[in-house]
Amino acid sequence: MSDRAASGGPSGPPRRESRMTTSRARALSRVGGVVLLVTALLAVLQGITALGQDEPLSDDVDYSYALDLTAWGWIHLVVGVLAAVVAVGVLTGATWGLVTGLIVAGSSMLANFAFLPVYPLWAIVVIGFDVLVVWALCELLRDAEGELSSVADDADRARAGDAGAHVRRPSSSHESAPR
Repeated sequence: MSDRAASGGPSGPPRRESRMTTSRARALSRVGGVVLLVTALLAVLQGITALGQDEPLSDDVDYSYALDLTAWGWIHLVVGVLAAVVAVGVLTGATWGLVTGLIVAGSSMLANFAFLPVYPLWAIVVIGFDVLVVWALCELLRDAEGELSSVADDADRARAGDAGAHVRRPSSSHESAPR
């Protein structure tokens, strides 16, 4: 690659290097997808465990989000199944998977925050995994946005270079040439 091509052309400013390499994008996508899949598995296990315990919560547990274990079981089971579907989308590189992954991971964090008094250690572990998923997907989206911005800047420079290359010529006899 010549110096001129790397600099963006003879008159253009230097082209910005891509903020994210392809290998980093793949790694972040894999991290987000795999951890989201692990979170989904944990949520499904939480749901099955809560559904299997048919006894109500003990009366000494007093908190704002008091639901019986059956309700918590269904909440975690639904969030877990959704997270598994979205994790497959993230791992396959589907665009919808990134944004939906953020929504599902955020929902999982909220559900586990409300579940803290019931199973504190389990909920904290799942919240930690959800934070890792949100970080990986946000990094991936931020870098993808930077790449799109760089591509748009390159296109703008190319259009500006093309516009300067064309000399305006009079189109009718009413316009006179510069004297």
